[in-house]
Amino acid sequence: KQWYQRRVAITAGKNMKYVCPTASERSITINMGMRMPGWFDIIEISKFAKEDEEGIKESVDYLHSLIQEEEGEGIPSEKIIIGGFSQGGAIALYAGLTYPRKLGGIIGLSCYLPLHKTIPNKVHESNKHIPILQCHGKADQIVSYLFGVKSSEIIHTFNPNIKFIGYDNMEHSASLEEIRDIKFFLNEIIIDKKDEV
Repeated sequence: KQWYQRRVAITAGKNMKYVCPTASERSITINMGMRMPGWFDIIEISKFAKEDEEGIKESVDYLHSLIQEEEGEGIPSEKIIIGGFSQGGAIALYAGLTYPRKLGGIIGLSCYLPLHKTIPNKVHESNKHIPILQCHGKADQIVSYLFGVKSSEIIHTFNPNIKFIGYDNMEHSASLEEIRDIKFFLNEIIIDKKDEV
């Protein structure tokens, strides 16, 4: 809801359409199994944590289906930009890199790259050099800033078209500076091409 409300601040074109899906409720192991909105289960938060591969791929498939719906409405895939915050950002990164048709860009906020050991072999040729903006607060106590840095380094090994920005004193949240950088990123990939989505 908060990101939907922020859409006006980051709008880079007159005719931008926003689709803001909400994660379904699921049991989250790290929160004592409580059911809450989540794109996938979190078993633990650490560099070597076991990941919910099934849940991640289920959410990625769902995001792919939303992109396909927009294509079905006549929007070219290369004019579609996907993004998300925290778990949503993780799913956006994986879904964007593995989508079978060229997309316009990916925005990952306060997140990390899931299934990072296998994704280099999963990246689709159409999005191997997709523009990516990854932003992360250096004071994030939920998703470590170092996880974000490492994820950007992994992506950079096969896609040099990624920009990573860290923010001093920003926790697991957003800031006006970050909103500004998102808008600049959108300007670069939309306005500079004289295209609107």
